[in-house]
Amino acid sequence: MKKAKGEEGSISMDIISDLPKDILQRILSLLSQKDAVRTSVLSKSWRYVWCTRPNLDFSDDSFIGSIKEFQTAVDNALQRYRDQSLCLEEFRLSIWLDGYLSRESVSLLDKWIPLFRNMGVKDFRLSVISGRQSEYVTSLPDVVLEAESLKYLYVRRFGLSPGNTILFKRIKKLHLDECRIDGDMLDKIISSCPLIESMHLERCRGLADVKVNGLRNLKDFYYEEFEEKRHHPSIEIDYPSSLETVNIIYGDMVWFRNAIFFKLDRLYLHGVSSSFEHFSTCEFPILKSLFLISCNGLGEYSHLFINAPNILYFEYNSDRWSTLSISLATTSNEWDSHITLPYWPSSSDRLLSISQLLNSLSQSKIFLTISRCDLELPCLSDVPYNGCNKPVAVEGLKLKFEVCSFSSRVRSIFQSCRPRKIYVYFVCKWDLVYLWESILMQGESGNQDQLRELWDRDLEEVRVEIYDDCNNGWHPITLSSGSEFPECREWENISPRFSLKWRELSS
Repeated sequence: MKKAKGEEGSISMDIISDLPKDILQRILSLLSQKDAVRTSVLSKSWRYVWCTRPNLDFSDDSFIGSIKEFQTAVDNALQRYRDQSLCLEEFRLSIWLDGYLSRESVSLLDKWIPLFRNMGVKDFRLSVISGRQSEYVTSLPDVVLEAESLKYLYVRRFGLSPGNTILFKRIKKLHLDECRIDGDMLDKIISSCPLIESMHLERCRGLADVKVNGLRNLKDFYYEEFEEKRHHPSIEIDYPSSLETVNIIYGDMVWFRNAIFFKLDRLYLHGVSSSFEHFSTCEFPILKSLFLISCNGLGEYSHLFINAPNILYFEYNSDRWSTLSISLATTSNEWDSHITLPYWPSSSDRLLSISQLLNSLSQSKIFLTISRCDLELPCLSDVPYNGCNKPVAVEGLKLKFEVCSFSSRVRSIFQSCRPRKIYVYFVCKWDLVYLWESILMQGESGNQDQLRELWDRDLEEVRVEIYDDCNNGWHPITLSSGSEFPECREWENISPRFSLKWRELSS
């Protein structure tokens, strides 16, 4: 028994080393495979303890050596457990199969997986990636789908055939990435595996439509399709009460009238072109985050109603012009809206639609991003102030176009909103000088002066702030003229913004 001196010179025993072997194994089961192996150098009594712990975790990502050596290490470990009749409760395997060795490597899975049944494995987690291109996929071995102890399966670049027998009925997480699978096989998996909690289908080939029905424990659903495909599969989920997160990228979501998403916390929709006809009839009692990114299906509607009383974050990004207005039924006191418009328009009807959109979200903190400007100058005289389009407070305005384009549109933008912060991209020092002197510091003559008065009377103060990477904060620069901007050789690496103080808008 190992002994060591205590702090006061007394002899104390190494109690841990003297614990029963099964307890030592249980302690090591809480460590990672790498840390468990490291305990072999503690003493002679610890040298082989890690070899008998009830869980093994092999990943070729962290293995130092060739693929062949990794396969040999796994093979030897399983053989040792089998020869000594050791209990293996949990086995995790993450392996990348080289394109030239995949058939040989697959044969090893045929050898390893059947051993688990006699070794008492209760929790088998497999991550297997084929090194071949997706158009030359290798069929997933039958033995994987027949592993009854399988609870987590991540498969990349393999083919799954409807002829396979499904025995992993206890599986909880199924992630298929760039796999070849048709609707019949997916239906077979869903009907055979009622305990699935997480399902990810990423860029799989062969799916015309996806129907996820009957998974009463489903919490997390993720679907991603190739953007360039002309036809995106329809995604139909029967909305189990357990559903917590839904992410759809380039898939056509099917909405059922009056559906209630009892536990849905996050909804992310990107490139969804299907109809949103029934979306406004749905209820999202605890939804916290909602993303509507480049959803062309919204283009045919003038108004979208969202019943989300506990919303905290809403993001709407449109790469096409839309006259959509959005209203959220919410009881949240503080929530954020992030709106990205494809460009700032010149026509009066589109300027009016922007004002209506911002007014519909005025109960939130609005962050507005404008990607570019319309080439024609806006006609402001056609957009009168009224109760529908009065300027709305905007926390942050991000301009992703040249400052010289902003100078001719500042009045149009300020007529629709009152930004507290303006972030300017793709600028040099002289761009900011121009913006400061020509737009914010000096009035102009003629008819433009009269238009400027529409917002200039509400503007109390303008400051320039520069982000300091060293102190991780924004710091104002006190200026009376743009010519006083500090010289900086690395100006393009500095992040500037304008901070504007407005008088409170009248109700």
